[in-house]
Amino acid sequence: MYKVGIIEDEPDLVKLYELFLEKRYADKLEVVYKAQDGREGVEKNKCSPADIIILDDRMPEVNGVDAAERINDHHPETIFIFTPCWGCEWFSSDNNISHIKSLCIIRKPYSLKLMSALLDNAIEEIERRKKSVEYT
Repeated sequence: MYKVGIIEDEPDLVKLYELFLEKRYADKLEVVYKAQDGREGVEKNKCSPADIIILDDRMPEVNGVDAAERINDHHPETIFIFTPCWGCEWFSSDNNISHIKSLCIIRKPYSLKLMSALLDNAIEEIERRKKSVEYT
C-alpha cells in the first residue's frame, strides 16, 4: 500500500479525490492525510510522509510550489502531482521547480482518466525504485 497526501483548499475536490482513490485504488493507495493549505500539508507530511502528493498551486498560507519544495528537501523521493487551474500562469518557465525530480502537472479541469494515468505511472515509478534498491 502506498501513501497519498492531498493538499487542496477546495473541500469538494478533496472529497472527489478521496472517492476516486477509494474506488479505483483501494488495494494500492491509502490517503494518509488531507491538508487545506501548504503549511498544513508540510506539517502533516512530517508526521506521515506520503509517497505521492496531489496538490493545488494556489492556496492560502503556503502555495503548492513552496510546500513541494519544503517536502522535497526532506523527502526527495516523493512524487508530486500538481493540479493548477487552466488560467494559472505561475507554472511558467519563470517558476523554477526543475529541482523537484518527481513532478507531474495536470491542469484543471482534467479527466479522471488522465489523473488515473498519472497515478498509475507514479505507482510504477515507486515500484521501480523499490526493485532498484532491492538489487543493490
